[in-house]
Amino acid sequence: MEYVTRDGVRIEVGRVLRRFLDAIHIPAPVPPSRVVETWGGLAEDVPDYQDAGYQAQLFEYRLAMWRAHLDIIVDVVNFQLPEAQCERLAALQAIGVGDGTPKSYLRYGLAQDDQNAIVALVLYQSTVTQRGIDEAAARFAYKWRGKPLLTWYVPSSHGERGQLALEWRAAIRSGLTWAQFCTLPGPEQSQHVAFWLLEDKLAYLLQSQAN
Repeated sequence: MEYVTRDGVRIEVGRVLRRFLDAIHIPAPVPPSRVVETWGGLAEDVPDYQDAGYQAQLFEYRLAMWRAHLDIIVDVVNFQLPEAQCERLAALQAIGVGDGTPKSYLRYGLAQDDQNAIVALVLYQSTVTQRGIDEAAARFAYKWRGKPLLTWYVPSSHGERGQLALEWRAAIRSGLTWAQFCTLPGPEQSQHVAFWLLEDKLAYLLQSQAN
């Protein structure tokens, strides 16, 4: 897939082996809690996402994730830099910033939104993403009472699976080993996950109607 940066540089974006992405494990920061008064005068602990310390930790976490992704995606992006950009990288290298390689351009030559978009494209082509799930759900066109199935609310239970567990379960239910599942392009992985999410939701609604 091709991506054009704000400066007009055309970047061909490929995919990476999912196992390299799964190997990135940087724990996300946990926000502190604060006590708020709820309906009826009851006190309840709720996450304080605006806490200054948490916001600082969140920034560092996102920066660390970007750097980890950069180390992986640098080998699956191809582009030719215009002379002006090459001169800029050389000037940065002269003052000790970067090494003049494409990796330096991705880190220091791109706007934040361009960086995020390129990472998102690599993830989309390499693993399960919300974009891939949404696209698959639209093609599958499951509906309930004339409306897209995913728009209907289904009560949550006390049990919960993490995202990786949901993906493993989708692979197994589709008759695939995890290794086979991981070799599929990202959109196909997302299709399997979307299919079983939709099937489970439809089965719940049908059962609820029967009762």
